[in-house]
Amino acid sequence: MAESVGETATSHRRGLHPHRLAVNRYLALLVGLVAAGLVPWTVFLALTLPKRYDVHDWTLLWTGFDVLLCLVLAEFARSAWMRRQVAVATAIVAGTLLVCDAWFDFVTSWGNPDHWVSIVTAVFGELPLAAFMFWIAYRVMTRAVAAFHALSGAEGMPPSIFHAPLMTGVVDPRGSAAASGDRTPIQTLPIAVPESSAVTIMSDLHSALESIGSSGDGSSSDKGDITKARQAVERALTEVQQACRFSGSAAT
Repeated sequence: MAESVGETATSHRRGLHPHRLAVNRYLALLVGLVAAGLVPWTVFLALTLPKRYDVHDWTLLWTGFDVLLCLVLAEFARSAWMRRQVAVATAIVAGTLLVCDAWFDFVTSWGNPDHWVSIVTAVFGELPLAAFMFWIAYRVMTRAVAAFHALSGAEGMPPSIFHAPLMTGVVDPRGSAAASGDRTPIQTLPIAVPESSAVTIMSDLHSALESIGSSGDGSSSDKGDITKARQAVERALTEVQQACRFSGSAAT
């Protein structure tokens, strides 16, 4: 576990560069502007599109969409079977495609004799499966946030996925929004040591230091072993003290 946490911290450390954070903000702003620009475009289409339109290749339209849906569902099945993190993304994409499938089936078949088939397949097939996909993604993300919250040493309940900061770049160990100015680099977040356990460990280490200082017959080899043991204990003691300071700062 220690190695995996260290590797994660190393990978996140690369994302803390101010230039990269600025690029992320600009990309978010760009997407927001695109979303805002789609509002007048949608109004324009609603006012100008014809009520009826002949599609030149109706078969290609729906078979292409269904092929894409099959590929996404297959990738979700593979990643879920292998327990890979990409299952979250494929679940969201699959759920979105299923909702789109139900919507277009319903709208394009409305007024035709077989429109009830689209309603039945949407209510009992596509929409429940889409809800299941979204639920899977929500469950995995919630557990990931809870695990990261525990590893960061923060107290209290973990934030919801709608309020939790991105688990790349920076994180507030108290679980507050990343928009606040108080940010802590992720590489400075070790696994917190419970206070009671830390006190016990520190007491044992102090006792070991005292016993090391009073043992030995005075020979040079014995003194060398004692020096190495003392250094090892002092390093361990320093790490525990740092973990205790982190736990105290995370709780405030």
